[in-house]
Amino acid sequence: MGSNILSTLTVFLALGITGKSAAQIENIKYLTDNAVEGKAYFIAKANADSKKTFTDLEGFYIKMVPAVYKTVIDTIVLQPALNGDLDTANYFIETEVIVVSEPSAEWRTAQVSELCIQDGISPFLTFSLQKKSPEYQIVNRKFFPFKNILDVSEAENIVPEVLYFLKREELVQKARLETYPLSLKPELNPGEKLLEIPAGEWQHWEQIQCPDGDYKEPKPEEIQQELLKRGYKLRLSGKMDNETKQALHDFQAENELEIGKFNDETAAKLGLKRERLIRIEN
Repeated sequence: MGSNILSTLTVFLALGITGKSAAQIENIKYLTDNAVEGKAYFIAKANADSKKTFTDLEGFYIKMVPAVYKTVIDTIVLQPALNGDLDTANYFIETEVIVVSEPSAEWRTAQVSELCIQDGISPFLTFSLQKKSPEYQIVNRKFFPFKNILDVSEAENIVPEVLYFLKREELVQKARLETYPLSLKPELNPGEKLLEIPAGEWQHWEQIQCPDGDYKEPKPEEIQQELLKRGYKLRLSGKMDNETKQALHDFQAENELEIGKFNDETAAKLGLKRERLIRIEN
């Protein structure tokens, strides 16, 4: 009897006092457990074709909490104290690459082009877990192979040590998503963002799939026209045929662009635009 009461109380504390429904908890857990860095995931109002849905009678907030870093100061000896009575010009340089900001990932909202919307399902909210690359710093230290030069106990002339204070950012807490019922609006700390999900029936998070890739590319005819303007010989076929590919290859080579890919740099050099179909927001 006592254990049953304790179990009931535990569930009440987890769901009742905090106000978080099982649907809210499962919904965010499903997203965070399955999200792949760089991919975008959307939630939408459920319809007759929705396969996996959940219902939330009250509605809830999703709070985006950024990663937390701790600043650490390291003291690095670039050159030890030396016996200046000896030849101090005999040394090697030791180079070390130090991670000054650890890698992580941040949750970002995104806007999705209609070209990626399938089955008439319009995303209500889209998230993407964006990778944050590490930052490095190169440190050069002097290494003295002869140990007697490091003995300054009886030296008349001492060359003082050279110190460098390196500031690093250590990851303390990964970025996360938290849920709160609409009746318990949370306070926001700097860098946090709050999004509202109204009450209703919702389709579970799904990955955005753009049928033709992540960009709306310029039409082959537009590329051909720009190449023709620049004196490249090809037919205006409206297709990315071998002739067009060769002309594009020559254009990239002559302009020191990456060859073989139609990227943003090549498009800009031709005066064309590539429209990103999934735009990540700050």
